[in-house]
Amino acid sequence: MSDPDGDDEWIEHRLALEARFPPEAFKPIANALGKSVVPRSLETLQNWLLHDFDRFRAATGKGPSRAERIKSLEELRDAATTLLASVGVLGLWWGLGLVEATADGQFKATVQRLADAADAEIRCLSRLGRTGRPAKNAAFRELTPELVHIYEHIAQKKAGKPYWLPDSRAYGGEFHRFAVAVWRCLYDHLPEVRNALPKTEGALAKELQAHWPKEDTAAG
Repeated sequence: MSDPDGDDEWIEHRLALEARFPPEAFKPIANALGKSVVPRSLETLQNWLLHDFDRFRAATGKGPSRAERIKSLEELRDAATTLLASVGVLGLWWGLGLVEATADGQFKATVQRLADAADAEIRCLSRLGRTGRPAKNAAFRELTPELVHIYEHIAQKKAGKPYWLPDSRAYGGEFHRFAVAVWRCLYDHLPEVRNALPKTEGALAKELQAHWPKEDTAAG
């Protein structure tokens, strides 16, 4: 049944995105970070990166506008918050046929994750400070600071700019390996945004160098 506030549309959008980026798609990124590739680790990476991938897609003009995304996310967050506030009203759960799910906390935890994910994405979208879609050539530049933040949170170390390795005639650096894995993941699983991505690993490194976040970043 369709939700009158349109929250089911956001959930369908999220599920469709997860189908395009299953946990297995994040194995190369986990390897680049030196992290485990067990399902739980891959699901954590999926949760961290999916909303940034979705924003990148929207920034290329291939998805809903920033204002549309914020409105939909606010509706979802508010609906989830209202639902969480009703936990403990046994009659409601009986009426919804969800007693078993709530008995072990799974349903409540799922709704809480939806509310938290929506709220986090609203904050990220709001930081962009735009009322519409940014220019296509700026899409990856807006993704860069988010990749720095995610890397530093997961790796628990400061991200460094890619640097040139004369002997191998290529760019190096731990963050660069992570960024290359993300770049390939986007290229493979979102073919419609390939024109907005740097064309080569070298072009990716130069783009990161040219638009490195000016403010200091800190691990964690």
